[in-house]
Amino acid sequence: MGISNDGQKLLLLDVRTKQLRELAHRTSIGYLAWSSDSRYIYFDTLFEQNPAYHRVRVADGKLETIVDLKQIRTFPSQFGPGSWTGLAPGDIPLFVRDTSAQEIYALDLQLP
Repeated sequence: MGISNDGQKLLLLDVRTKQLRELAHRTSIGYLAWSSDSRYIYFDTLFEQNPAYHRVRVADGKLETIVDLKQIRTFPSQFGPGSWTGLAPGDIPLFVRDTSAQEIYALDLQLP
């Protein structure tokens, strides 16, 4: 799994056939995370006009938006807005939020 050089395509290499398959195409694909069962790949689109957190099903490339991130206050880092997204155990999305006070929050999300 990887991102194209322009950061717009999520690619998966089939090691048996040695073929690359495009799973998703967005304006900007951020941090990647495999689901615990390896059926999905999660990623953020923090650089897009309407930032969100998505997952794509590996089997058929079905793309789902998990949560809209327009209202989250990210912080600038050397890599752009919001330095990291990922998954906690149980495939719970994790986001870095700038509150200027180093507070920790837990969010309950209803996943599709």
